[in-house]
Amino acid sequence: MAMRVVGYDEETGTLHDIGAAAPAPPKLALRPAAKPAAPALPPVDWRQKRAANGVYDAQENMVPLPFVPDANGGVFVPGGPTLINWIGKPQRPYRAERLLVNVAPVVVSTPGLAGTRALCLGPFVGSDFQPTARGQIDLGFYTANAFGVRFALTAAEPGIEIAFPVNLSVYPGATGESVFISLQMNGANIA
Repeated sequence: MAMRVVGYDEETGTLHDIGAAAPAPPKLALRPAAKPAAPALPPVDWRQKRAANGVYDAQENMVPLPFVPDANGGVFVPGGPTLINWIGKPQRPYRAERLLVNVAPVVVSTPGLAGTRALCLGPFVGSDFQPTARGQIDLGFYTANAFGVRFALTAAEPGIEIAFPVNLSVYPGATGESVFISLQMNGANIA
C-alpha cells in the first residue's frame, strides 16, 4: 500500500495531497467597479431665500434710490435758486453705497459755465452730517463712468431723508442758459 502525505487548508477547510498542486481558490464573481459619485452642487442661493413660491424673504440687494430736487426741478437758471437740495426718502431700511450724478450745462455766453462744477455741502442722513470734515464735495467725481468711488452712508430708517445740498462753481448768467443736475444712489435694502 502506498503512503500519502496530506495537508489541511485552513482557508477552505479541506484536505489535499502535499505532493499535488494545491486546489485553486474559488473564483469570486466580479462586479463592475462603481463609478465615483458626482460632487453635489451647492444649492442655488436665490431659491433658498423664499418664504413661498414668488415670495422672497428680506435680504440685501442693490437697488436705486432716486433723489427729488426741492426747487426748480433741479435746474439752475439765471435769477433762480443758488442752492438746491436733492432729497431721497427710502421706504425700507436702506444703506446708500454708490452715488450717480449727471451735470448737464446749457451754455450761451457765460464764461466758464461749460466747466461748472456741482458742489455738495453734505450729504446728510437725517440730521447726521456724513463727511468727516466740512467742505464742498465735487459731484463731478461721481458720474456714471467714475471708477472706485463707492462709499457707504449711515443706514437710514424708512422715511428718514437723505439730502444732498448742491450749489455751483459758476452760475448761468445769460438768457437761455441752465445747468441741469440729477442724482441717484444705488444701495442695499437692509432688513
